[in-house]
Amino acid sequence: MNNLNKIVAVLLLIAMLPLPYAYYQLLRIVVTIVAAIYAYSFYENNHMPKAIIFGVIVLIWNPIFPIYMDKSVWLILDIIGALVFYFGGSDN
Repeated sequence: MNNLNKIVAVLLLIAMLPLPYAYYQLLRIVVTIVAAIYAYSFYENNHMPKAIIFGVIVLIWNPIFPIYMDKSVWLILDIIGALVFYFGGSDN
């Protein structure tokens, strides 16, 4: 899982491109699953701030109850999410 956070970060940055809607649906699933894994791992290791941050990512990107926003908002969230995964997801 060492590079999983970097892969998700790249996927989030790719989402800034104009792509088919199916990519964004798949991205929601991938981000939610990986963020949930990290949130649980950080919770188990008593890293509560990181557990909360990844829990919020799960809520924002979840595919079951999607949050709909303008593309400009998603661009900002994708950049923030990529930074969080890249820099915050490796200290399991």
